[in-house]
Amino acid sequence: LFTSAFFQWPRGLRELIGPPVAAVPAGVPHEDTGPLVAAAQRQRENRDYTGAWSAITRAVAGAPGSKAARDEQTQIAMAWIRDMRVTAPATFTSTVMPLSEHLNLALATATGPLAADIRAHMGHANFLRHREGARDLKIAEEYAAAVALDAANPFAQAMWGHWLAVQHRPLEELKERFRIALTSGRERAYVQRTRLAALKWHGTHEADVERVRVADEMRRNNEPVEMASRLEIVRDAYPRGPTDAEPAMLAALPAA
Repeated sequence: LFTSAFFQWPRGLRELIGPPVAAVPAGVPHEDTGPLVAAAQRQRENRDYTGAWSAITRAVAGAPGSKAARDEQTQIAMAWIRDMRVTAPATFTSTVMPLSEHLNLALATATGPLAADIRAHMGHANFLRHREGARDLKIAEEYAAAVALDAANPFAQAMWGHWLAVQHRPLEELKERFRIALTSGRERAYVQRTRLAALKWHGTHEADVERVRVADEMRRNNEPVEMASRLEIVRDAYPRGPTDAEPAMLAALPAA
């Protein structure tokens, strides 16, 4: 250090210790993560959730202060939870846990409808874990908390209606949840898909009749009915009814 300072040997002092590193102010990205965030968004829209999560995790690691990256991470976590499908050896539990952890962190700063969206998805994540045997998880409680923040929240109301179907609650209870969800004007396609799925899960002839009525209503409104739902209705709803079921079915969907 002495010879470097006074004789510039073996190297100059400034060269030896390097220039001072400027601190990065809070909220300023360390690097331009815009391309990564954009790529993650495209992957989310294409339902490539594994790729989207990988890309956004890299973006957040490269720019911890980037609000755009954090916001997109929240959107990916919610989209993946509500569209969750797993193939062994993966499980619902192992897949949703990191997503739930992020949503718990995001909830700390979220407000209004976004906070309600997050709580709804936390409830649905708990439902997925419940399917694999986890008990004493807050499901309806999360939906209720979401509704307290945003009364007509489409995710909370639709997911709550689905949960009521899983519990085989009276059909009118879940129908009311979906009715409220549709009044929000948001996420109508998701609400309708979830409504058909809930009616299928309910498993009663009364629910089958309602499923046919809802699908026909969607057809009349030029809303898409997924092919899987159409096939399930043909397979389940028509032949499963009791011998005296025809009047109820024809009342919901006239022969014409």
